Amino acid sequence: FLNKTQKDYRSEYYPPLQLIEPVGKKLKKTVLKFRWVEIEGSEYYTVEIFDETLLSIWKSDKIYNNHFSPPEKLIDSLLKSKMYFWMLTAHFPDGQKIESRIELFVLTE
Repeated sequence: FLNKTQKDYRSEYYPPLQLIEPVGKKLKKTVLKFRWVEIEGSEYYTVEIFDETLLSIWKSDKIYNNHFSPPEKLIDSLLKSKMYFWMLTAHFPDGQKIESRIELFVLTE
């Protein structure tokens, strides 16, 4: 007979992050703003932007609300008609984190 030992893994279930904008759309540089549905219990969020090869090109500092306007220097460095992707990470006080799906956006001006 094999003696099986059972391991208990306990953690809270966190719902998936819902991204509101930009999600698969073209928009002007002047209106670039990131928004998402807040997750109850999260301590802060971080936004990461990737180029068309999914290479990370920028990551935010801690964000304490459900929207974010990128710095002007970053906006100026993004090229029009080029695909970019972004991802949101929610960080929790217990050290856990959850990541959103990666979403596409394209700047027109």
